[in-house]
Amino acid sequence: MRHSQAVLSSPPSIVRSETPKLDAEVLLAWILGWSREQLFARTDELLPAKCWWELYSLLMRRVDGEPVAYLTRTKEFMGLTFMVGPGVLIPRVDTECIVEHVLTLLPDDGRSQVVADVGAGSGAIGISLASYRPLLRVCALESECGAVDIATKNARNHQMEERVTVIHGDLLAGLSQPADIIVANLPYIPSLLLPSLPRCIRDYEPISALDGGSDGLALYRRMLGQLSSKPDLLNRTGFLVCECDSSQVDALSTLVCTVLPERLIEVITALDGRPIGIQVSPGG
Repeated sequence: MRHSQAVLSSPPSIVRSETPKLDAEVLLAWILGWSREQLFARTDELLPAKCWWELYSLLMRRVDGEPVAYLTRTKEFMGLTFMVGPGVLIPRVDTECIVEHVLTLLPDDGRSQVVADVGAGSGAIGISLASYRPLLRVCALESECGAVDIATKNARNHQMEERVTVIHGDLLAGLSQPADIIVANLPYIPSLLLPSLPRCIRDYEPISALDGGSDGLALYRRMLGQLSSKPDLLNRTGFLVCECDSSQVDALSTLVCTVLPERLIEVITALDGRPIGIQVSPGG
């Protein structure tokens, strides 16, 4: 294990992993089919040569920049395990903060509500919300066919097929019923900044899930245009929650005000106080 950590933190490593110990543990546990707890409890056991060769192969791919989540095809999010792959963005910690915020807006008193998860990707947001609110129904809206397949498999793996409907379509175009909450984590990186992203992101994660156009807000602008054309897609007492970069909060708020002028806007922050999105609430 120490050798694996050294490989991931040595100068020849492109990624120079900030968490070499964790990366090595996750990869070895995945190869063995063990939990990390089992790995710690069985450190004295000798591993078959085949396992070491598999680990070496994965370490070399990690050294070249490939994300651990793509190597194992899984990612932990909100205490759940999701299937991921090159066709979907890897769920981030900031997005967990968005989900936790949305949970505060959802009643836990027996009422059934509808959430539209726009740009669903792996389905992590919608499935997590449904997992924590047993009566919730989710419309997971996704335009990329590969992501639709992965989100559908994740809903099946979590036994959510009856409450999480994965819909292939352009942003809100596939939504056929009013939503109580629309939550959107759309691409928001300005096109000119894509080449400056870390290699493990720009060379492996889908550009379609990253590229937000010239100012990073092109897809949000288009989604808000759809909502302007069909305002009934969001209930009058409903909420719109959007994730974005800290630098885009003011610009996104201005965009929302042009479409939903009667509504109130609140900034959503991460645990460290950074702005990571906005909540649009009923006015009055």
